[in-house]
Amino acid sequence: MNLKIVVVFILIIGVCFALVGFGIVDSTVLSSVTTMVKGESPMAGLASSSWPMTGHDRQLTCQAGVKGAQTNSTKWTFEVGSWIASSASIAADGTIYIMGTDKKNNSVFNESDLYNQSVGGGILPTYVLYAINPDGSFKWKTNFSMDITKYKAAPLVAADGTIYITTQLGELYAINPDGTLKWIHKAEASGCGQSAPNIGSDGTVYYVWGNRLYAVGPNGTRKWMTDPDEMEINSNENQPAIGPDGTIYCQSIGDSVTLYAIDSTGKMKWNYRILAAHSSSPSIGSDGTIYLFSNSLTSSSTDVVALKSNGDEKWSVVIPDSSPSICGVPPALGPDGTIYIPTGEHIVALKSDGSLKWKYSPEIGHSTTSTMAVDKDGTLYYYSGTDRVFALTSDGKLKWQYEIENGADGFPPVIGPDGTIYANSEITRYLYAIGP
Repeated sequence: MNLKIVVVFILIIGVCFALVGFGIVDSTVLSSVTTMVKGESPMAGLASSSWPMTGHDRQLTCQAGVKGAQTNSTKWTFEVGSWIASSASIAADGTIYIMGTDKKNNSVFNESDLYNQSVGGGILPTYVLYAINPDGSFKWKTNFSMDITKYKAAPLVAADGTIYITTQLGELYAINPDGTLKWIHKAEASGCGQSAPNIGSDGTVYYVWGNRLYAVGPNGTRKWMTDPDEMEINSNENQPAIGPDGTIYCQSIGDSVTLYAIDSTGKMKWNYRILAAHSSSPSIGSDGTIYLFSNSLTSSSTDVVALKSNGDEKWSVVIPDSSPSICGVPPALGPDGTIYIPTGEHIVALKSDGSLKWKYSPEIGHSTTSTMAVDKDGTLYYYSGTDRVFALTSDGKLKWQYEIENGADGFPPVIGPDGTIYANSEITRYLYAIGP
């Protein structure tokens, strides 16, 4: 980098430190400027909103730059059809997107009916995309349906407003901000599973289907797909993450877990093997550290590892007496560098060096099974395995809880631009707006 540019960045960071110290701007501004120096912003390619995709950003930090709901009051509820199939995502103008069955016609099916009939011996519903105004009123829904599983991921909203959704048939849908279809990309390989998409700073969309990672340009043209003879990638609902330098991280899951680091042309940079049957999606800190947790093959415990951006191990820890539910769930990263791990029985907060910060043990039956959300103050929001949304303070104390009737198997809560928490579950047909 040119010396003059370096000097300018140092001056900018110094000014930001002073402004933060005087309380004129918040620390997220400093974080964004620091990221610019180190590499691409975690929001590059995404809509400028409080929660545009699963995991919040390209690095899957699950960390929003706004203050979340302080109370558990109900703002509004929005009804879809018999089933909801995703968590919410939010566009730059505050529009909320969510997948659900059509409440006026719960039997919306497309050309994949035969496939659906082969699953469980009966027809499964297909889903439409709903757009909801910030006040909870209906905006629009797509006039076409999509064949997706209830895999808890959210649509991805790109910087140009395009909405991307993956299906259980290996399709990537691109939808315009008015709900009309832009294009569909279809994967070549056969397979199963469904990973949420991620996006590069240039608008390239990445998703896993079958045993390959696909890179699709913003016009719907495939740029490349990985070679399964070199890297046999599968999703098991795990989402690709993208580092500050543009490296894409995704996994192969089977007898063991292999994390692959892949460059922007689809070539492997390095891999790291974990002795586990399943692992979380990776999340990536602002310094490029990669965090991953897995269920131990030898004991009832959770293994957490931190890797440097070159694949070398930074540290690893074992959390005993735990049995994480980890498909598609990345570690959440707090604004102070805290790493939050949902282990099934507990929420465990680790310091940036892997040492224990605190452990929260909820009531029996209320452990987390979903991705967590962290606000700018370090408040942690999660949906329990039964019927409640919990808010924990940054030091691990219960702040509030919110009960959702018939709300078993909750989807990840997300944070709106004004701090509203949006939550829903597979069973209930309502999206709930909580707080702020």
